[in-house]
Amino acid sequence: PRGAAALALAAHRIVPPPGASPILEFAMERAALECAESHPAQLRDPAAIRALAADIRTLAELAAEEAHALLNALADSPTLAAETVADIAEQIGWLTPERFPATIPSARLAEYPRYLEAIRKRLERARLRPADDVRLLRPVRTAWQRYTDLITDPLGHPPYQPEAAERYRWLVEEFRVAVFAQILGTAVPASVQRLDRLWQEVTQPQPTP
Repeated sequence: PRGAAALALAAHRIVPPPGASPILEFAMERAALECAESHPAQLRDPAAIRALAADIRTLAELAAEEAHALLNALADSPTLAAETVADIAEQIGWLTPERFPATIPSARLAEYPRYLEAIRKRLERARLRPADDVRLLRPVRTAWQRYTDLITDPLGHPPYQPEAAERYRWLVEEFRVAVFAQILGTAVPASVQRLDRLWQEVTQPQPTP
């Protein structure tokens, strides 16, 4: 699909205008990739790719702006525990990685306003009760750390199920909302037990061809 997406962008000469932000370029890449994966016929329709890219760009620019504001707020919060600062900074980094939003499914990007609002609510509460935030963070860190340990192992990760790992990654994000900003609600039920069950799927050996 990625190769087909690149070919479609080239064939239709879909390129960002000179001076455009990198977000637009990566939004176009993401739009073409999703068309290739889900709606191959749309690869022949440059208008469809541009329309999806525009939606992705809007969501991504709003998310990037809010992420920047949250990082500034984080730096301006001297009462926070070091664990809280490190965790939120890491979370924002994973939400807005290099080449953002090319690597983020648009369906997940649509949830970013809630994820980022959950971080803001967490910050507000953690400033007043830093020890409570550290306590609430423990199960979140346990769930998150095993994911990052798996996929960033420099010696080569053990076999795992990529689709289940992707679902696990976003379930952790929902779990963060459930823990730190329950009032916002979650897209799916999220708990330690559900994360543990999904992790068993993640670490199942790949089936033998």
